[in-house]
Amino acid sequence: MNGLLSCVIATKYKNYQGYRAALPVRQFSPILLCVLIGYLCINTFPVSANQNLTPVPIELTFIPAIPNEINTNINISLSTINGLVQCSDISELAINQVQQAIGQTIIQSAHSFGYFAARVNSISLPDPQACHEWNVAINLGSQAQIADIALTISGELSESSELSLLTTQFKKKLNTPFQQAQYQGFKDNFYSQAIAQGYFDIHFQQQSVTVNADNQSVNIALQIALGERYTIRQFEIDNNILESNVVETVSDISVGDNYSLNALNTLTNDLKKTGYFTTLQVRPNLKDRSNNQIDVEINGVEKAKHFVNFGIGVSSDEGPRVSIDWRRPRINQSGHSFRASLKASLVEQSLVSTYKIPYGNPNTQYLALQSGLKHIDRNDSKSNTVTLGAQRFFDMEKRTGQSLLKAWQPSLFVRYEYNSFTQGSDDQINNQLLFVGGSITRLRIDHPLFPTTGDRQSLTLETAQSALGSDISISRVLASSAWLRPITNLGWSVSKIKVDYLRTDSFAQTPSTLRFYAGGDQSVRGFGYEAISPVDSDNEDTGADSLVVLSQEFITPISASFRVAAFVDTAWAKSPDDETKAIGSGLGLHWQSPIGPVRVYLARGKNDSEMTWRLHLVMGPIL
Repeated sequence: MNGLLSCVIATKYKNYQGYRAALPVRQFSPILLCVLIGYLCINTFPVSANQNLTPVPIELTFIPAIPNEINTNINISLSTINGLVQCSDISELAINQVQQAIGQTIIQSAHSFGYFAARVNSISLPDPQACHEWNVAINLGSQAQIADIALTISGELSESSELSLLTTQFKKKLNTPFQQAQYQGFKDNFYSQAIAQGYFDIHFQQQSVTVNADNQSVNIALQIALGERYTIRQFEIDNNILESNVVETVSDISVGDNYSLNALNTLTNDLKKTGYFTTLQVRPNLKDRSNNQIDVEINGVEKAKHFVNFGIGVSSDEGPRVSIDWRRPRINQSGHSFRASLKASLVEQSLVSTYKIPYGNPNTQYLALQSGLKHIDRNDSKSNTVTLGAQRFFDMEKRTGQSLLKAWQPSLFVRYEYNSFTQGSDDQINNQLLFVGGSITRLRIDHPLFPTTGDRQSLTLETAQSALGSDISISRVLASSAWLRPITNLGWSVSKIKVDYLRTDSFAQTPSTLRFYAGGDQSVRGFGYEAISPVDSDNEDTGADSLVVLSQEFITPISASFRVAAFVDTAWAKSPDDETKAIGSGLGLHWQSPIGPVRVYLARGKNDSEMTWRLHLVMGPIL
């Protein structure tokens, strides 16, 4: 076997001369050479003697020095070549074999960087006892320039901006040094991008690099048959999970659209956001594609039919509290879902249920049928409320085609309320209200839990009129905005504003849950939850018909996980008979904990009648 291997190497050695290597070689008859090599290999390199010996990696010193990029490429290639095993016992044949391998590697690497006139003048061992250290005398010559790029593409290249950009960038390589990596990179990128854009029938009809006779220039010829772009024929999905037509309502990707990898990624993300799946895979059915159409397979594992979450905690606003949340992520093949939540604290208990009917993306386009029970016993207010409502959410971008409206979430709603409440020492009042209204919200953040920039806006308009069956007429406007922005390298600024207003023909009969209050973790710190309110002649809280709350907070990092903060909050509240002002200020500590953001504030509150100290504990994102 060693003799046969030596014959193969000897044959390659003859080819090595074509790489312009000026090395001394003795001439032998081919048959005699093979016999001699076989004999030498058997006697010089016994198998049993070499089994436990490991060749030393080859190290090269170039004279003169060569560019680092070529040197790096050569070293990578040499890692696959075995050097000499024993420096003390080396045959001339073994030296010639290693020289041949080194020479081929050098020339090939030089060619890949456009040095087609490169010549290896000699490869030698300056120290036979260090048989892994070789000196190479080399003349690289000049780097060849790209003299001509003949690039022909058949097909609708204009349909793909990505492929057009790649083509334009490659043509700019004209009259620049040739590098094999750039040439091969263009071909690989073009092919990959074409497949990603749905050109599954792409093939290269011609691909060549011709080195001109002077070795100083090359001509590149590429002829690419792009083929026709495939379109989506249908969505293949288990109908026990979702009907295939529902997929089109969930995402903007539809049957008949051009296939692309970006489209698949969009569809995958949209389906994940539905909350129907624990795992999901969306891929093209390449095997059955035909007539320039392709099916998209959707395979996923459905979430459990029932989710129940239990929670227990404490809040500086409400004290100890517990919660139970039950969800049905998907009730039927149309994507309907249901959720019920029970929350209880010392001052407030509520039970709320929501049935969602999607009309598109279930996160942005749906009808929510809502019902709820709530009991509140806080400060000078006691109330029991029953609500029934329907709220329709819309996707502004899909309806208007304006990307600027993408982040806005509008809705229209109708809500029935039955209220039984007591405010201060007044008698109990019962009334029924039928509200109609609308809201629009926007949330833009760079991270869901630990944002460093972002903003949030909300506007709600609603009215209930006695002419439409309500016991009193009341109209409300609720507006709020919050902004988180970095301040150079110092930290962040958080600015908030809230403006609420109501108009009614009977403030006394307006339910306490519809009046406005300030104070608490998310309002004016330094005061208890909804503790800021105008008062009546008995010094009992009445709630306000107008409220303005302003807040400014500055945050500075002190470590990777901790930040310190300083803040000022202020509020102005007015009722038909009274008005009050309050201000809170203090310091805080923010912790980016493994379970989410945690914030602690020590605040001093001051209003017309008192000054207070209060510790606030807040969990959740700052916006």
